[in-house]
Amino acid sequence: MGIMTKQEINLRIFEKKQIPEVLFQPRIHYWYNWHKMRGTLPKEYRKMSMLEVYDDLGISPRYFPETTGLGAIKVKYTKEVKTEEKTEGEKKFIITTTPKGELIREDKQSSVEGGWRITKYPIKNVEDIEKAIWLFENTTYSFIKENFEKGSRFFADRGEPQFYVPRSGYQHLALYEMGLGNLIYALADFPERVERLMQAIENSYDALYDEIISYGKA
Repeated sequence: MGIMTKQEINLRIFEKKQIPEVLFQPRIHYWYNWHKMRGTLPKEYRKMSMLEVYDDLGISPRYFPETTGLGAIKVKYTKEVKTEEKTEGEKKFIITTTPKGELIREDKQSSVEGGWRITKYPIKNVEDIEKAIWLFENTTYSFIKENFEKGSRFFADRGEPQFYVPRSGYQHLALYEMGLGNLIYALADFPERVERLMQAIENSYDALYDEIISYGKA
């Protein structure tokens, strides 16, 4: 087995073939961005890009959206859906308007690292479940192949560009729409409605997976 690039090793892993060494792919972007923002990177890295740090450490990048800032997946709504964001100090409100009514999510900005965290989920009651079912029945996820190709060129032979696909219906509700506790209660109280909602969420991914599967085919 001759000398291989990190990209070749990466592909052989997916193909379940023998590899000459362990491919180390730490997600250093959290560490890099945190210290870059505060000017606390090690002295030798302060003028380096994230990719240059990867090269200096001899490691491989993994998820191209994290290292390039380019998204891999786009969300589309039908024309009946309207979205709006309002920021009031440390609070941000994401308002999604549907013919069934509004869904409002409230976020709060962290005083530590400046990121946003959900403080009030958009689905708060059974009426909101019906609104969300309609919303996801009018939502389509799609693959941004141009960004994937840009990510591939950016990585070059350092690794094969990867990205996350959307969460399952259950995970999506637990993390972004209801919160785990509320989801468990809703499954006990309104199982049929919640199952319809989870199915609507997963159906909205169909076009995305079709596009990913067909990507690169002649």
